[in-house]
Amino acid sequence: MQTEGGNWDFEVIPRYVAYQQALQLGGKAHEISKMARQIYEQKLSSIPGKLVMKLVKGDCIAFSDDGVLKFLRLTKMSQESGGTFTEIHEANESERADKRRAANKITKGGQKLGYVDRMAAGDSVFVRNLGVTTLLSGKARRITISPIGELRDPGFKP
Repeated sequence: MQTEGGNWDFEVIPRYVAYQQALQLGGKAHEISKMARQIYEQKLSSIPGKLVMKLVKGDCIAFSDDGVLKFLRLTKMSQESGGTFTEIHEANESERADKRRAANKITKGGQKLGYVDRMAAGDSVFVRNLGVTTLLSGKARRITISPIGELRDPGFKP
């Protein structure tokens, strides 16, 4: 949400709450996925202001990171830390990031790394938590990618 001062604020709405909203709109449990557009158009947030974007796990954004445009995918979110994003071309990013952290911990402990741990320590997987301030300064916006790879970027709208 964009507040009156122009800053962004966010709220993580659990899936259960969104499903309850769908049921209140008259949907049945097996029809909830069909009601996605109606749910999307509803304002579920309790934060006053203009809706900037709604994101669910797996959605993609365009984000300017130090002047370099990156296309990121939301992998998880929490009210405390914001969203965890990875580049859209990455695969198995959670496991790779965990292995990289474990290898770095072994290195800090002074132990010698085996071949697999050396590979994990040098992995360049991009996994980053981004809060609303960072998203605003990076001119983040929701993008879509069609099944044949066409990128649809509406551009940043302040």
